[in-house]
Amino acid sequence: MNRQRQAGFTLIEVMIVVAILGIISALAYNSYQRHVVTTYRADAQRSLVEIAQRLERCFTQRNDYRECVDDGGGTTWDSQDGHYEIFIGDLERTTFTLTARPQGVQAERDGDRCSTLTLTHTGRRDSTGSEERDDCWGL
Repeated sequence: MNRQRQAGFTLIEVMIVVAILGIISALAYNSYQRHVVTTYRADAQRSLVEIAQRLERCFTQRNDYRECVDDGGGTTWDSQDGHYEIFIGDLERTTFTLTARPQGVQAERDGDRCSTLTLTHTGRRDSTGSEERDDCWGL
C-alpha cells in the first residue's frame, strides 16, 4: 500500500507560530506605547519653549514679565496638542517659571516618570518624577 503524504501544517506548528507572533506583538506594543508618551512629552516641550519666547519678546519691549501675561489673556494654557496644561508658577518682574503637567491619557500613561516639566526665564529645564531630567527632556 502506498500512503500519500498529506500537505499542510500540524496543530503544533500552528501553535508555535501563534506563540511567536504573540511575543513579537507584545514587544512591539510596549515600544509603541513608550514612543507615544515621548511624542506627547515633546508637545509640552515645544509649547513651553514657544510661550517662553513670547514672554521674552514682550519683556524686551515692556521690561516686565507681569505685563506680558496680563495683556495676553491669562496664566494657564493647553499645549498645542492638548496633552499638557501649562501655567506660570513664579511670575515676577524679571523672572518666570513655566510648568507643564500632563492631563488626560498622557497623565495615565506617563504616570510618575515625568510628572511635570519646567522651564525658567534663564532657560533652565527641569522635571519632577522618577526619571532623570535629561531623559524627560530628551537631552
